[in-house]
Amino acid sequence: MKNMKRILFSLFLSIFALGAFAQMSDSQVLSMYQREVKAGTSQGQIVTKLMQSGVKIDQIRRIRSQY
Repeated sequence: MKNMKRILFSLFLSIFALGAFAQMSDSQVLSMYQREVKAGTSQGQIVTKLMQSGVKIDQIRRIRSQY
C-alpha cells in the first residue's frame, strides 16, 4: 500500500510538471525564437526545439503570422 501511494504521488507530480512545462506564453515563445535566431539556429531546428518544449504547432504558426 505504501509503495502504491509513492507511485501515485510520483505520477501526479510528473503529470503536473508536464502540464506546467507544456504551456508557454506567446511572449515566451517569441523570446525563445529570438534567442535561437541570434545563436544562428535554423528555422527548422527552432520549430523542433519549440515543439520539444511543448509548444503546439498552431501556436507557432499563429505567432509567426503575427510577427
